[in-house]
Amino acid sequence: MAFSALVQGVVALLGNPGKMLMILLLVLQLVASGGTFPPQTLPEPLQALHPVLPMSYVVDGLRHVIYGADLATLSTSLAALLATTGVGLTLLVLAIRKKKMWSLKRLQPAIEEAA
Repeated sequence: MAFSALVQGVVALLGNPGKMLMILLLVLQLVASGGTFPPQTLPEPLQALHPVLPMSYVVDGLRHVIYGADLATLSTSLAALLATTGVGLTLLVLAIRKKKMWSLKRLQPAIEEAA
């Protein structure tokens, strides 16, 4: 839900460049989330990205639920995912407000003449 809200907000706000940005973020998350390898074994730049990316909190939370570890960390993961959802929904609301006003150009695009 968090990543979907973030994708929806960024794509609604930025359009096609937002799609490219979200694909880049998805690829970075797949590598830096620690799902395949523990975050401690990742290269330094990816270790720096690990606490920022939402998928890292999903992986950490699922590990704690599956293995029955300290559930206090689970609340941190849930809070981070709720914050990511909030950021995505805020971007979506900004995009809606930005595109709420229709201009004549947007309402009636110019007709191109056939050659």
